[in-house]
Amino acid sequence: MASSAEQIRWRGTAESRWDVAGRIVKPGDVVLVARQGLHRWLVFNCPCGCGDEVPINLDGRAGPAWRVFHPGRRLTVYPSIWRGSGCESHFIVRRGQILLLPEYSWGHVWTIGQPLREAVLDCLGGAPIHFSEIADAIGEEPWDVLDACRELENSGKALEASEDPPGRFTRIG
Repeated sequence: MASSAEQIRWRGTAESRWDVAGRIVKPGDVVLVARQGLHRWLVFNCPCGCGDEVPINLDGRAGPAWRVFHPGRRLTVYPSIWRGSGCESHFIVRRGQILLLPEYSWGHVWTIGQPLREAVLDCLGGAPIHFSEIADAIGEEPWDVLDACRELENSGKALEASEDPPGRFTRIG
């Protein structure tokens, strides 16, 4: 097995999944499949190093779909990618970096600015709201909003709800 990848290797765009063959050869290689201006798939060479092809659906008309931000070298994918078969890798792709789970523990890898923290705080109220809903409301990447929520929680201004699903926050005070 090859070593795992810490960053994606952007291999460009293709018009069909068949055009991806031969372009994703190393762990973390990724190609965006887009037709008629619509993002259809991301196809990875699994970043764990197992060598498997990992297709990620981006087209909500075909079932549950991931969202892509900034296609290219600084690609972000939401939510995390969790393979239910094969190597069963679980990973986050954020700003071109691959964060393998559970080895990666959520921390403040990226600095979140005060304007984003304030925008997130303005969205919080007494009822728990999921960080991805806040991200949609303010037009930001979900992982950045989660970091802002965690920073607000650490400063005593927000609280993560204890019931499932995780990632829901309320405002304190």
